[in-house]
Amino acid sequence: SFYKLRIFNSFVNSLGQDAQVDLTIYHCDPKIFLNALTESTGRYDYYVVMPHFKDELNIHQNTSKEVLEALRKIPEEKLLILDNNLPMLDRNVAAVYQDFKTDIYEALQEGLEMLKRYDKLLLVYPRKTLYPYPLDILNGFQKFCSDFHFSFEVLEEIYPDMELRAKDAYIIIEEMDLVNLVKQIRDKKFVLGQDIGIISYNDTPLKDLLGITVISTDFQVMGETAAYMILKKKKEVVKNVFRFINRNSV
Repeated sequence: SFYKLRIFNSFVNSLGQDAQVDLTIYHCDPKIFLNALTESTGRYDYYVVMPHFKDELNIHQNTSKEVLEALRKIPEEKLLILDNNLPMLDRNVAAVYQDFKTDIYEALQEGLEMLKRYDKLLLVYPRKTLYPYPLDILNGFQKFCSDFHFSFEVLEEIYPDMELRAKDAYIIIEEMDLVNLVKQIRDKKFVLGQDIGIISYNDTPLKDLLGITVISTDFQVMGETAAYMILKKKKEVVKNVFRFINRNSV
């Protein structure tokens, strides 16, 4: 994805010209991942793994028994876990990660006073995607709504010609859903940030340009931190920064 590419570019640039980095994409498929790991055994000084998997029903999985066994065969000093933490790995390895459940909960809490102006929160959480999103995003959203007494709903996508209601606020994950919602808001003469609120998940330069409020980790910092750990031979476990960035769309 665009976001993972930002992490990769930041990581490579931060390592500098003395490092050679090979990229293997396994499409969240544990079988492809295990095959790739087997083929690369002993070939590298470091293995940087972004563990996001899916099962037969295309539901996000953090890991599996087979994946954990394979990762445990890599020497601790050569393994770095990136983006998604694996405490169940039970090894002393470096990690730079997002805590998806806590991150969305705390970020929405930062925007609590703004969200109180709305009657209902709607999370657009796509379930039918090639690369599924962590369920902890959904769990963190539901916990926030429960703890702070918000009426809420979970949608799978922004449908054409939706019946939009004033005083609803949307948390959007996918870019196309964001585009479709903004277009419908404009077509139906609602005022963004007053009648209907939008918070988008994961920041991009375009969202900054369009004035869309976001909740997002810092992908560049994640890549830089991972590179720093390798260069300095550190084995720390670091939760990457996650922020609520207000741009007046909520």
